[in-house]
Amino acid sequence: MKRTALLTLLSISTFTTAVFAQQDSMMLDKIYHESFYQGQAYDNLHYLTKQIGHRIAGSPAADKAVVWSKSLMEKLDFDKVYLQDVKLPYWIAVQKKKPT
Repeated sequence: MKRTALLTLLSISTFTTAVFAQQDSMMLDKIYHESFYQGQAYDNLHYLTKQIGHRIAGSPAADKAVVWSKSLMEKLDFDKVYLQDVKLPYWIAVQKKKPT
């Protein structure tokens, strides 16, 4: 009797897990489809990398990227968007002179 009850419970559990897995798979497929065909992530990445360019910490391009990102998040209606003050060192690469 215990064995039959245990097998029944195991069968129900396996079936329920399979149903949830299928629902999860369907939801992931919807998310993938929506982001691939309707999403703007690649457009945003393209703008950030091609229009703003290299963003070395403390550089003018980094500041431009921060302002652009903040305005994008506000346009996308994020719950809360704010900037935090961060101190970053900024350096200029110097070419070493060859020893003579």
